[in-house]
Amino acid sequence: MALGVPEMFQAGAAVFLASLTVASVPSASIVSLAPAFTATGLPLAGLTLLIGLDRVPDMFRTMTNVTGSLTGAAVVAALEGDNLK
Repeated sequence: MALGVPEMFQAGAAVFLASLTVASVPSASIVSLAPAFTATGLPLAGLTLLIGLDRVPDMFRTMTNVTGSLTGAAVVAALEGDNLK
């Protein structure tokens, strides 16, 4: 199944809009792919295959979220004058 430019744009827009509402919990990205599958006409049964494959990238996304949260907390603490040890 070949996707043209309009279909790729539609799928990209669907994923972008869905990703704005995804919580930062493990495997939440699978839920955000459902609109992309629907927009391109792919069967939703394909998502079950991705559940097993998404484990490792999900660990990296979680690591990025945690690092960002810790960095933000450290910056706010430093701006408030707290002594970080």
